[in-house]
Amino acid sequence: MNKLRAQLQIVGFCLLLGLALGHGTFVYDFFQRTAEVEQDAAQRVQNELEDGAEGYRRFVYDASRHGHLIAEMPMVKRLLVPNGGSTADDVALALDRFADIYGRYLQVRVLDSEGVEIIRFDRPDKSKPAFRSYDLQDKSSRPYVVAAQSLPRFHSYVSEISANMERGQIVVPHVPTFRSVVPVDDGEKTVGFVVLNARVGDILASVAAELLPFLSNYEVIFYVGEKQFWQLKNGQWNWDTSTSVQSWVNQQNAQLFSAEVAMRNQAPITDQIVKGAQSPFQIYDFDQRRQLHTNFVDKMYVKLSVPHAEWESHVARELEKENVGAYLTIIAFSSLVSLLVSGLVLVYVNQQKARNQRLAEAKRLAQTDHLTGVWSRAGFEEGLEALRARLGSDVRHLGICLLDVDHFKHINDTWGHATGDTVLRELAKVVKRELRDYDLLARWGGEEFVIMLEGVSSQVAKNVAERIRQAVASHVFSTELGQSVDVTISMGVTLMSKGSLDQALERADNAMYLAKTEGRNQVRLTLSQDSSKEVLNIGDTVPDYLLKTDEGEFLLSDYMGGRWLILFSHPKDYTPVCTSELAKIAQMSDVWDSLNTKPIALSLDSIEQHVGWKQDIAKVAGCAVKFPLIADTDLDLAKAFNMIPAHAVLANNWTADDVQTVRGVFILSPDKRLRLSLLYPMSIGRDFNEIVRLLKALQSQDAAQ
Repeated sequence: MNKLRAQLQIVGFCLLLGLALGHGTFVYDFFQRTAEVEQDAAQRVQNELEDGAEGYRRFVYDASRHGHLIAEMPMVKRLLVPNGGSTADDVALALDRFADIYGRYLQVRVLDSEGVEIIRFDRPDKSKPAFRSYDLQDKSSRPYVVAAQSLPRFHSYVSEISANMERGQIVVPHVPTFRSVVPVDDGEKTVGFVVLNARVGDILASVAAELLPFLSNYEVIFYVGEKQFWQLKNGQWNWDTSTSVQSWVNQQNAQLFSAEVAMRNQAPITDQIVKGAQSPFQIYDFDQRRQLHTNFVDKMYVKLSVPHAEWESHVARELEKENVGAYLTIIAFSSLVSLLVSGLVLVYVNQQKARNQRLAEAKRLAQTDHLTGVWSRAGFEEGLEALRARLGSDVRHLGICLLDVDHFKHINDTWGHATGDTVLRELAKVVKRELRDYDLLARWGGEEFVIMLEGVSSQVAKNVAERIRQAVASHVFSTELGQSVDVTISMGVTLMSKGSLDQALERADNAMYLAKTEGRNQVRLTLSQDSSKEVLNIGDTVPDYLLKTDEGEFLLSDYMGGRWLILFSHPKDYTPVCTSELAKIAQMSDVWDSLNTKPIALSLDSIEQHVGWKQDIAKVAGCAVKFPLIADTDLDLAKAFNMIPAHAVLANNWTADDVQTVRGVFILSPDKRLRLSLLYPMSIGRDFNEIVRLLKALQSQDAAQ
């Protein structure tokens, strides 16, 4: 009997021990899970704060890299865009990015620097507006001022913030900041603070007034420097009673206004802006100019604090979503079953976690080139497809650059494959330093690399490629023994179209091949598969050629800017160009303006000769030629417009018979379609009255349709 009693006591003790262990496991797991939920919640809130700031940070970064000057304000944003150096297409791109972030709440007005409104864009819904470059082209000779002001739907923006706050998620969407969000813990569950690039005063006060009804459970403090300016706690505002803060605010606003006026009106500053903007990816004294506009930015920040009770309530709501009942069920089993089930669950969870980690690591390795550490070909294709899926059909600002190391076989043969591998690793580092964080760089195979640039025009993409080429050429590559190795690259650049990646890469590869055949260590740009078409017919859409003129290089579409274009040609005159006709075109500038038409001329002669012609015309005819002259020395346009035969080559011994019909006139409508082609023999010359009549007839026909 005593033996049985002892056995029962042992069994009972084991059961109690098992239950205690099981319950202890549950209690430990429960509180561990509670801590994890609280930590996850804090991290999620922190991530949302950072994500909200990141979108605006990227916009600011892009705009500054494109040469756009930004003045930061919470409710009124302005972009000073130097139209002398940035193309209208770049302006439209900046507005697109601006609307991505603020388009739901803003009305955008485009003004000239004297405040005269040029265009207005309203945002009646969440759909992305289609800014068109020709809306801005030649609207003003002064720098554009793009002003965006809040619409009444800002109330929905406030409601969105309030709803997130009610869920315990303190979200400040699209907060303008040049800093990372810094988490703080000052005794309360303070989620963080965000530095605002803010123009204070009445604007900030109006924001506070809008937020007042929704912030009764939270503490919001506005700081100016280290001094507390406004405080909202328990629904009550506490204002700084001294005048020093308000005076400081007014002083900063006045300084900002004076700086803006100075930048608009002082010619030397304006010239400096335009000069700097000619290289869109170069930050031209940007820190200095930013200081003019935001010299008080770092002195203001907003701290959002959540009292303990609110935070604990939030954590409790999160815990309710967890399957806590499973732990309670385990207690009802015997100690052995409880421990067994807990062990099985733990083993399963650990196995799943390990499996997921292995899959993630395998995917990372598959997407990474083991030699250079950049994306692999598979990773690049996957990343690009994800980007195209996000952008939809709007891929017109995706640049594709293909680069190849010049004479790489010679490097391997001379210095060995180990040095060749070192060159590729160093090359990848040099290229990455010239790219933004979210640009894609991948090793395509061998010594070839491919780059994807998001949000660029063709000219900007070419400028980036040129900057990369120069960086590689100036970098010191060396062997393991310290011997110097000369390394250069050739690059082909194109824009992504609605076609496939393979088609874009084929265009970039053709451009890169051209760079190699023309001497290597060069960048070449190609834009369309149609650019190789031999002859354009009436009604065809003219490819977006890159025009090389005495006024610089630019795209055909950028020059047209949504207007009609009339092209006058002089392919390789055997005598000096007929200055009387070019002078006549210049003297008719008022006629072209009245017909919403831009003139341009072309010859097969060099840019230097064109500069001389303009000087001769100004001296002889007494008028300035203010339109560009295209130097079509590679014969692309001359052959496409059938000015000369497709088999023709540029020679030095041309005669009058070779160029018997050199005086061509070609009219393009705003959609870049070739509408009319006229050829006049040299013995007759152009009939400008006839040209004007035909141009008016085409415009009347389009208006009637």
